[in-house]
Amino acid sequence: MIIILLTEQLVQIDSKDMSFDIWKRLLSRCHNLLSQEHVKAIVITHGTDTLEETAYFLHRMLRTEKPVILTCAMRPANAPDSDGPQNLRDALTLASNAQARGVLVVCAGDVHGAQYIQKVHTTRLNAFSSGDANLRGRIIDGNLICKMHC
Repeated sequence: MIIILLTEQLVQIDSKDMSFDIWKRLLSRCHNLLSQEHVKAIVITHGTDTLEETAYFLHRMLRTEKPVILTCAMRPANAPDSDGPQNLRDALTLASNAQARGVLVVCAGDVHGAQYIQKVHTTRLNAFSSGDANLRGRIIDGNLICKMHC
């Protein structure tokens, strides 16, 4: 199988500055991409301040079986223990998995449903929670382990 990655930058802002106008632009772009047969998934990198709001908005507004994965980083790229690269790898792993459906968030190996996620800590790498009962799965060593339908 050949996988082609297309990258684009819709905006570059601090996520605390996210606005409804940007959400509408993001939603429009997602609709456009998801309507294309050759697009199998979307991965969105996002700041942690408003990640759960964006995830919930997309969950409520998108009607798709294709995976739309949001991911983030709690530590900056120049930190020796930056988590961004691993979170991005995990998001790509999740996006390429046939079990992934709808809007999901992956951070620190945890796979969350967009409707349940909340930021519960300001500095930990696993800053997000959706409660043990609603955690969709985990990515361990590049393998998706689903607790329920991802």
